[in-house]
Amino acid sequence: MLILKKIEEDSSVGRILRNLLSLYPYKKWKLGKSFFQFYNLLFQNEKLSFEEMQSYQLNEMKRVVNQAYNNTVFYKEKYDEAGFHPSQLKSLSDVSLIPVLTRSEVKENSSKMIDINFKGKIYQSVTSGTTAKPLTVYRNKATAQKEWAAICYQWSRVGYQPGDGRIEFRGILDKATTFIHLKHERVLRVNIVEMDENNLDLILAAIRTSNYKFIHGYPGSIYKFFNLVKRKYGQFPTDIKIKSFLLASENIFDWQIELMREMIPEAKVICHYGQAEKVALGAWNNPDSYRDENYHFIPSYSFVEVRENAVIGTSFISDVMPLIRYEVNDSMKLKSAKPIAEKTLYPVVEQIRGRIEDITYTTEGKSVPPALVTFPFKKLKLIDSCKITQVGKTKFEILVQSSKEKEELSIEINELEQKMKVIYGESATFNFLFTDKIPLTKNGKFKWVEYKV
Repeated sequence: MLILKKIEEDSSVGRILRNLLSLYPYKKWKLGKSFFQFYNLLFQNEKLSFEEMQSYQLNEMKRVVNQAYNNTVFYKEKYDEAGFHPSQLKSLSDVSLIPVLTRSEVKENSSKMIDINFKGKIYQSVTSGTTAKPLTVYRNKATAQKEWAAICYQWSRVGYQPGDGRIEFRGILDKATTFIHLKHERVLRVNIVEMDENNLDLILAAIRTSNYKFIHGYPGSIYKFFNLVKRKYGQFPTDIKIKSFLLASENIFDWQIELMREMIPEAKVICHYGQAEKVALGAWNNPDSYRDENYHFIPSYSFVEVRENAVIGTSFISDVMPLIRYEVNDSMKLKSAKPIAEKTLYPVVEQIRGRIEDITYTTEGKSVPPALVTFPFKKLKLIDSCKITQVGKTKFEILVQSSKEKEELSIEINELEQKMKVIYGESATFNFLFTDKIPLTKNGKFKWVEYKV
């Protein structure tokens, strides 16, 4: 882990390591056997009939349910208590017999959900934890490769091929770093908080030199970048050719996409939806002949059930820690439970509303996209939820939900404050307030980042 951290540092050591690793073929070190097997399977399965795909899903459901029941402590206890046995799963309609898995159950029992027969190295993946305490999800290298294969498969609809370079507007970089070129990852990562008219030319020059054709990241950050370009130059440089925008991780608004299309009319746009738990993955279909901005889920990746205020997903790629009928509290509008385009992708969703949030600003007045604010919350253990409100240029209120006493929370609060200062600036002040329960809306959410200046 130390070597991986050094690789992404903006230092001479980091640059040397990145250059050395970039000499090794990307497809060998980054992708691997599991990537290509699943990548090819996704293209094969999109040609199946709906009935054939349902048969595939039933077999996968039986596989993961039996794995969970026979090889994990948690699911054996859960299913026995609920009166469910894997032998009852004879058709997809029987999936409703399986008890739903909640976030709190995963939070409290993740170590008991590991397949006891799994042999190999296990990695921890931590979800963002603002609206709820972060979860620890266990995975192996094959799961990560299948996830990346599924994302690349979706991006192929707008011309992306595995190994193509990306200009990335997401993630945290050191304040003094304008951008970092991760050659080994084929990524040019821009500092989305610090970019402004003063360093815009440096960023454009780096994009030009990289010759990368795909822009990837948070919609709010990409919008911020193109808004800077428009204000300074009126148009995007004609000598920089961009094929597509790859959008993810935030709610997406029409006015953001309108600016992207105004600045680069020939570039395609695709939005994708997923989670760290890997129980549902969907994206715009967006073929050449017409613009399809519905989210088409991948039935080879998971079994997805769409409800009014939640999506329930069963992962087919989680080899180490099965996640079966896991409930994600994102609001969706179902368009069709069956495929509506040439490819066998379903269900199809018109709208996805996840977190409801505002743009906030650093003490220097630079915008901070909501997705970036999740990073300080990824390793909380005692704090259950937080609500962040910017009440002044340098003043923030943090409403903390926890069952613990204030004294017990002091270490986590101090760590959280230091990480927030990295984002908002050293002169930012944070007033921490405490509650047993943050009020929720009807769909079980709350506005976790709010701007009230």
